[in-house]
Formats: sequence, C-alpha cells, structure tokens
Amino acid sequence: MLTDILIKERLERQLQALNEVAKTLTQPLELPELLNAVMDRIVGVLEQVQAGTIMLWDQSAGLFRPAAMFGFDPSVMRGMGLRMGESITGKVYDEGKARLVRTPEEVAQVMADMREANLRIFERAAGTETLPMSIVAAPLTVSDQKYGVLVLENLHGDVHLDEFDLPFVQSIADLVAM
Repeated sequence: MLTDILIKERLERQLQALNEVAKTLTQPLELPELLNAVMDRIVGVLEQVQAGTIMLWDQSAGLFRPAAMFGFDPSVMRGMGLRMGESITGKVYDEGKARLVRTPEEVAQVMADMREANLRIFERAAGTETLPMSIVAAPLTVSDQKYGVLVLENLHGDVHLDEFDLPFVQSIADLVAM
C-alpha cells in the first residue's frame, strides 16, 4: 500500500514537471535562458539527481557542448567538449534511445572513454573527483533530426536512478527537442 502511494506521488510530481516544462517552453526567451529554465523545473522532481546538463551537438566544432546545466560550476563546465561516442552523451546520441546507468561500476565503464581533459573539467565543475553513482540520459530528437542529449546524474547518496525514471526523462528530452 505504501509503495502504491509513493508511486502515485512520484507520478504526480513528474506530470506536474512535464506540465511546467511545456509552459516554460512557450515563453519568449532566448535558447540558453529557455534551456536553463527547463533544467530548473527538473531539479525538484528527481530528488536523487544533483546535477544535469543539456549537451547540444555543435556541428561546426564536431563536439557536444553544455547548453544548460544545474549542479555544476557553469564557468568550468562550459569548457567541456565531448566527441561523438564519448562518454554517456556520445553513446546515447549514437544509440538514439534513453539509457540508465545504475551503479558506480557501470558509470565508470560508460565514462571510461572520456578524454582526460573532459574528465578533469567534469570533476572541477562537479566539485568532486568521484564519478556519479548513477546516470540517466535521453536523446534530444525530433523525427530523424538529432540535437543532443539530456543527462541527469546522481553524484552522491544511497538512492539511485531507476527504470521508472526513463520515460519521464525521455518525455522531458522530447519536449526540449521540439
């Protein structure tokens, strides 16, 4: 019974967040402000998430660049540039589907190909040398057009992201992409 109540409360928070994100996306803001406003709406819904980024593909540079974030030092994080296939961002972009990385061991494996300079930027921006405990990431796509990846991370704590979070995060990513 308690589990049903918690699930219902969680679903209600997610639905409210989706509604708030949709409203936010109708505001007449420039893209950086709009994306940061979306990230602000996500923060309160997934309690186990302490950091997140919207990584957009910069065709001219051939890199993913952070366009919006929370939980990171923006002045440091803006120096990150991930290549195709690099870390969780590159993999989710290539696969074209949301992905959950459940444990610190899986996180280490999926981030093992992150270039050293990007890893150092991540550590400084997050304020820790410890990799995330879990990650959920979803591609930003509309039809066949790919724009980037929404990445949400549990940096510390005992409550990890789970399968239940995937549809919500993909829905947020779909709204952002549109």
